[in-house]
Amino acid sequence: GGAAGAGDARYAGTATRPGFVAWMPVVLSIVTIGMALLVLALRVAVPRLPAQARLAVASVYGAAFAATALLVDQSYRTIVLFYAPVVVLVLVVAILQALRTRSAGWTLLAVSLVISLLAAAVQQARLSIDPENFDHNAVYHLLQGIALLVMYRRFLRARAQADLPC
Repeated sequence: GGAAGAGDARYAGTATRPGFVAWMPVVLSIVTIGMALLVLALRVAVPRLPAQARLAVASVYGAAFAATALLVDQSYRTIVLFYAPVVVLVLVVAILQALRTRSAGWTLLAVSLVISLLAAAVQQARLSIDPENFDHNAVYHLLQGIALLVMYRRFLRARAQADLPC
């Protein structure tokens, strides 16, 4: 229950439902990360696209994502439906960059995104190690933690090698 289970379908609804205030900062942080990832993917995949155009695309995406999450449906499923396509786009860009440049940093980014997508699939499929003590949300958070650790290592490597356009 509570904010930890905010992704469950029973939490979909309006601002009057319990947990909304706790869940919305999480949702808005995911919107922000999705926008940043979209800008990164566009910058790498379409380098001739002007920065203002990349920002405009990301802003439209972010506005649609935030409006849906704030006004229509805050369920974890909705969040995944908005966020996953951007993660897949960045994954494709990272794989292509890893193949093109043979960069360990891009490879680490691709691995972290695969783990992140796997985590979301596990959460949506409600797969658990132990339904009482290590449910699908715990497995999701464990996998996301691993993904974030790998991504952190990637960005450390990027800073050292300067192979990430920012």
